Amino acid sequence: MHIGPLALDSLTMCEAVHRICSIASSPRRQARIVVTANAQFAQIASTDRRFYKLLHDAEVVVADGMSVVAASRILGHPLPQRIAGIDLVIELCREAARSGLSVYLLGGRPCAAKKAADNLNLTCPGLRVAGVDCPPLGFSKDPAESAAVVRRISSVAPDILLVAFGAPKQEFWMEEHAAKLPVKVMIGVGCSFDVLAGFIRRAPRWMQKVGLEWVFRTIHEPRRLWKRYLLGNVQFVQAVIWQYLTGRDTAYKRGIRTRRISVDSINFPKLAVGLIMHFLGNVHIAAAEPARRDTRRTTRNSQVTQNHRYQLGSGL
Repeated sequence: MHIGPLALDSLTMCEAVHRICSIASSPRRQARIVVTANAQFAQIASTDRRFYKLLHDAEVVVADGMSVVAASRILGHPLPQRIAGIDLVIELCREAARSGLSVYLLGGRPCAAKKAADNLNLTCPGLRVAGVDCPPLGFSKDPAESAAVVRRISSVAPDILLVAFGAPKQEFWMEEHAAKLPVKVMIGVGCSFDVLAGFIRRAPRWMQKVGLEWVFRTIHEPRRLWKRYLLGNVQFVQAVIWQYLTGRDTAYKRGIRTRRISVDSINFPKLAVGLIMHFLGNVHIAAAEPARRDTRRTTRNSQVTQNHRYQLGSGL
C-alpha cells in the first residue's frame, strides 16, 4: 500500500522473515535491498527524488514505526503489524541460525557491532556471524577506507548484510554497493546494534505496543531526536491528512512541502475517531498479547506431546 511517498509491503513479522530468508537462500547476481521505513523516511522521500526512487525499487519495505501503522489504519488499508528494525534483526537471526545462513554486521557506534553479535549468538544458538565491522565516521568519503570495507565484506561473502549507518546514509550506501558485493540481501537497521549491545535503552514493552516508543527515545536523546520526531511527525501528519482528504498519494511525488491544507477542509471529528480507534486498537493488542503467548505455548506443548507419543508408538 501507499502512504504518501512510501510504498509498503503488507507483511507480518513471520512473512517478512520468510521472504528475506528465501531471497538469501537463492542464487543472486545482485543484492536485494530491504528497507525498514518510518515517518522520517516519508519526510526524506518527499523532498529527495533519489531516496524516493530507492524506496520504490527496494525488494521489501516494512513499517518500522507505529505512526506508519496508524496512518494505514486511518487511510483504510491497515498494515498487519509494526515490524521494528531491532525485532526484525532478532527474528531474522533466529531463522538464519536454523537455516544455516550467515550474517555480517556493519556500522553502529564503536564496539556496538561486536557486542551485538555476541548477544545475538546467545539469543540465536548456531548463528553464523561472518564478520563485524565498525568503520570510522565519514569513511565513505575516504576511497581507501571505503575500499577496505568492501574487501572485508567480499572476503567472507555473507548471505545477509545488516547495515547500521542511519537513514538515509545506509540506504544510499546499500544502493551504491548492491552490484559490487557478493551478498544476497542488504538490510538497513538504523540504531539496532546500539540497542542490542546495550548502549541505548529501549522503551518498555507497553510503550512499544501503544505507539509511544518515540516519546521514550526523545526523552533520552532530546538533542538528537527532538527535531526528527516533533517536526518530522508534524510533516508526516500533514501528508496523511492530505491523502485522507483527497484519496491521492501520487501528489507526494512532487513533495508534500509544496502542498497546503485548508483547516476548514479538514473533517476533524472523522479524523479524531480514526486516531482514537488506532489507540484503542493498540491497547487491545497489548492487552491480548499475554493470552496469545499462552495459547501459542499451549499449542507448542501439545505438539511436543503428540510427537513424543508418536515416537514411543513407533518404537513398539
